[in-house]
Amino acid sequence: MEVRLDGKVVLVTGATQGIGRAIAETLARSGAAGLLITGRDRERGDAVAAELTAMGAATVFAAADLGDPEAPARLAGACIERFGRIDGLVNAAGLTDRASFTDATLDDWASLFAVNARAPFFLMQSAIADMK
Repeated sequence: MEVRLDGKVVLVTGATQGIGRAIAETLARSGAAGLLITGRDRERGDAVAAELTAMGAATVFAAADLGDPEAPARLAGACIERFGRIDGLVNAAGLTDRASFTDATLDDWASLFAVNARAPFFLMQSAIADMK
């Protein structure tokens, strides 16, 4: 089954490597008109954005650390400013740091929660507000 996303604008976190990048490539091949991709490495992000643009999907890279509480609103705003809307959101970014019950610290927990739970929640909130 082929899914077409012709004319759609999608914000994709974690899109500079791994699963997020594969999803962004699939979106570009599926006809997405615009992609706002995020990651922490500007050089890699700019390179991926250029590759996706060459595939036919206008792509902008926005460097972001999703541990920053302001990042979700900034990213949603950047997508809306550049493309006029958000049609879809892919929360592919995530920390994979590990700690056991016996050695995990408050900082370990706070970092994992911020990136893997708080940021996706507030990105969804912003995307839904724009979609409404």
